Amino acid sequence: MRTDQNGTARVWVRTTAVGQAEYLNICTFYCIRKDYAVGYRGIYWVEEKPQWMHIGGDTTMHGGNEFNHWMTSAAAYGIWYTAVEFLSKHPEQGKIAVNDMSLPFGGIFDTNKNWQTPHINHRKGKAVDVRGNKRSRAIPDSQQNEFLEICKMKGADEIKSMVEFRGKSNQHIHCRWP
Repeated sequence: MRTDQNGTARVWVRTTAVGQAEYLNICTFYCIRKDYAVGYRGIYWVEEKPQWMHIGGDTTMHGGNEFNHWMTSAAAYGIWYTAVEFLSKHPEQGKIAVNDMSLPFGGIFDTNKNWQTPHINHRKGKAVDVRGNKRSRAIPDSQQNEFLEICKMKGADEIKSMVEFRGKSNQHIHCRWP
């Protein structure tokens, strides 16, 4: 590595994966550690609200719930407005259960210990899964299409928003914002 006349050296880093924190050690006479993130801009932590509770967590191989509840502002407001409208029509529901938004920097979820792409629509913080099975705070079968339509009215993608895994133990409503 060579420096310019001011003693400045340029370093280029080509990353191979999105959605992770990394570091770079730069050494000449002494070493400097530079931390950086490889990810998508505009993703932030989405806290629990009176309208929802976080579920999931360890299934993503990334630790607890603090690692899979990150979104862009547009998507976070989209699901919030959806939840508010749905719950105003169905106050008996109390809350909805949300899961798998995005990882802190985006990127692919490792759901099956193989780093493949079953959650590819979640990689940029624009999607959320809402529980639709028979467990606590799930949207009942009879109201899932209504919930999905509210998602779409609140700006969710017409094609990439759907009820997934109907009749299975992991049935859920997947809403994705552009």
